[in-house]
Amino acid sequence: MQDINTIPRRSSCASVVLTLFLVLFTSQATFADRTDSLIDQALRISGISGQLDALPKSVLASVPSDVFPDSRSRNETEALLKKNSAQDTLLKILRSSIRDELKQEYLGKVVEFYESSLGKKVARAQENALDPALLKNIRESRKMAASQDDERLELMRRIVVAEDVYGNNQVLVKSVIKGLLSGSDPENAANDDRLHEKIGMVEKGLGFEKSRIGETAITTIAYTFRHLSDKELENLAVFRESEPDRWFRSRIINGLQIATYELARTLGQALSDLKRPPADEKEEKSTRRKRGWSREE
Repeated sequence: MQDINTIPRRSSCASVVLTLFLVLFTSQATFADRTDSLIDQALRISGISGQLDALPKSVLASVPSDVFPDSRSRNETEALLKKNSAQDTLLKILRSSIRDELKQEYLGKVVEFYESSLGKKVARAQENALDPALLKNIRESRKMAASQDDERLELMRRIVVAEDVYGNNQVLVKSVIKGLLSGSDPENAANDDRLHEKIGMVEKGLGFEKSRIGETAITTIAYTFRHLSDKELENLAVFRESEPDRWFRSRIINGLQIATYELARTLGQALSDLKRPPADEKEEKSTRRKRGWSREE
């Protein structure tokens, strides 16, 4: 029989253990909540979350419009991409990417920058970075980059180098191609040689030479940050070269790589479905083949 005198002591020990468990658990949960809140704040005030709405259209623009038989099928595909890329879903991917290699101090520095006067200007520009109208304006504003003085051009080049525009572009291009292949041609999606061949074709077809991308990046920066003073542009270059921003942007690219792959895979599947004949037509063709018929007969 249990000694009644030991019950209070055991109950007391159990209470202490339970209390410690609750304290540790709730403190960890609170830390996680605070971290997620800080991550969401960084994504929001940096303008990154605002870009996500335009991501489906950007992925859709990676394929020629003539692959669709008509505008209706293109609109239906765009609606499908939007359905599969709700902002909450994309934010979850980016949040997870940041948490995977979380550096709390760096995250705080990023938030601090985007809460500054300069950071708010940069965020507004970044928020509309994938807007089709903006991209059109950039293409039509190449003379703006050519008219910049040497010092301002040098600052822009520093930003391009710090952002690793060419390398990140390659990462996202490869992600889109992998997704398209995985959705439209699963059997060959894991074929590295075929993937390399496809990437080479896309790069050649779209003119993705390193110098070309560098020029486009300079033009983009010249137009996007045209309202920044020389001093502000210099401060932006310094921030872009800082470890906190390098870390933040690398985690964003990692998240976008995952998001673009999933969107491109959905697009590839949709394009594959468009090529398939209706079920009744397929059945008719199968029957004709078995009987040795042809449509001409």
